[in-house]
Order: sequence, then structure tokens, then C-alpha cells
Amino acid sequence: MLWDRFFPSSFLHDLPFEWRNFLLLIYLHALSDYTYLSGTKKGKSLQQFFFDNFKEYIETIRGCWNVINQLGIELGDYEILIGSALDLKLKDESVKGIVTSPPYSIALDYIKNDEHLLNYLGVDIGELRNHMIGLKGRGKDRLVLYERDLKRSIEEMFRVLEPNGWAIVVLGDISINGSRTNFNKKIIEWSKDIEFEDAWQLERAILGGFAKLRFEYLIFLKK
Repeated sequence: MLWDRFFPSSFLHDLPFEWRNFLLLIYLHALSDYTYLSGTKKGKSLQQFFFDNFKEYIETIRGCWNVINQLGIELGDYEILIGSALDLKLKDESVKGIVTSPPYSIALDYIKNDEHLLNYLGVDIGELRNHMIGLKGRGKDRLVLYERDLKRSIEEMFRVLEPNGWAIVVLGDISINGSRTNFNKKIIEWSKDIEFEDAWQLERAILGGFAKLRFEYLIFLKK
């Protein structure tokens, strides 16, 4: 356990497990901020980043809680599954709806980007790289493998969706080797072969060119 490894004698051991996980999440956020912003005008101590992020998380939770109470929302149960989008550990037609954003690893190397956090958590980076969509292969092969895996993930969504269920896919028109991709259009085209009943999209302009995106799309797929 991370707590035993990094905080063997901490008073935090007396807190509920869920609280400790919440604090660990904030610490990882602070560690990331500290890593990227050290030496810049926004740089702070790791401790100060932690306190600032803690306040922001508390405000976010308070806001969500207020909305839940005001609207009378009843929260459902949840289950966290760790696996591959190419082979979902779910039964056929067992999911009412899906909201997902396929990895942008084809445009951004998330493993390299978050290496400091992955190392802290003890993740085998080499093993993760071999399985992560968008990081397989090199050069043109990488794009071909990404397209193959992306289509496979859409097929898995169709398999697990209940009849009349919806999948909403958030996807950007990333730029690879100077050329814009059109995976949003390909997903619409694939939907016919996969036998989705309906498929359409909404387009949103991305200002500032974040992650090399020009537009972001919400693609709606109905089974």
C-alpha cells in the first residue's frame, strides 16, 4: 500500500480509507503542479500547492453537494473496473449509457507527461506503454494502430450497450505530422457497419490550440 510505503508512521493512518485516498489524490495533484511549475513565476513549495489544491477540491465538493441537495439528486452505486477499452469486462447489453473521451495519446505522450506520478505510484511504465491506445508502433504504423484500436473500442461500446442505449464520445481533430485527422467522421462511418441505429455529432471550436486541437466533437451513437 502507498500509505505504508511513503507514510509508515503518519497520523493519517487513523483516518478512514476514503479520506486518505482523497488526500492522496490532492497530494498527487500538488506533486504534478510542483514538478511542472518549479522555476517559473507560478512556482510554489510542494506544501503550498497541496494547501491551495485542498481548498479548491473542498470548494468543488461543496458546490457539487449543494447542487445535489437543491435538485434532489439520488446518487447511485458505482464500481471501478481496471482493464482495456478493447476488451471490456462487462456482459453484453449490460450498460444503459456511455460517456467517454478516447485517449489523445496519439497527440500527447501521457506516459512521458505523467512519468513522475506513475513512478511515484510504482506503475510499470514499459508495460503500460505496450497496452496504451495511441502509443503503439512508430511513424505511420502508430496512426494505423490507433485507428484499429479506436474502432475496436467503439465496437466494444456497441456490444455492452443495452438496446436504445447511447454512447457519447468526445474527440478532437488532432494534428499528426502536420495533417489534421478526421476520426470523428470515421466513427460516424464505422457506426453504420457496427449497426448503430443513429449517429450524429456536435462541433465545438478550441481556442488557444491546446493539445494541437482545432475542434472538439461530441459524437452521439444510439444502439
